[in-house]
Amino acid sequence: MLQRGTLRVCQTESKNAGHSEACSKPFVPSTSALDLCAYCDSDWAGDVVSHTSTTGFCIFLGDSLISWKSKKQDVLSRSYTETEYRVMAVTTSEIVWLRWLLVDIGVHITSPTPLYCNNRSAIQIARNTVFH
Repeated sequence: MLQRGTLRVCQTESKNAGHSEACSKPFVPSTSALDLCAYCDSDWAGDVVSHTSTTGFCIFLGDSLISWKSKKQDVLSRSYTETEYRVMAVTTSEIVWLRWLLVDIGVHITSPTPLYCNNRSAIQIARNTVFH
């Protein structure tokens, strides 16, 4: 059940970026650029019983999905912006870990990793260094 939900989130997140079939590709094609790209999303208080949010992310290396997660948040968020900001933080942690892992196996990525989020308020908070 969780795997199906994660795949659905991945397909939903990636349709606009041209990665809609990338979720089913198990390997990085030889013609694919070795750049990371990440997408994250959440729902705010989507669980009607506990009022917790479900968050998720998909991270691609080139055209191939290499990391994903869909999880109910452990804490209650007071706003949609807070929920999105939390999933951006979790996704950023995963990106940093993946970049170190790739360096360890000999893949050096020099370009910054774009993180796509659909909440402008959360993006503005993340950009403002006063909040860090």
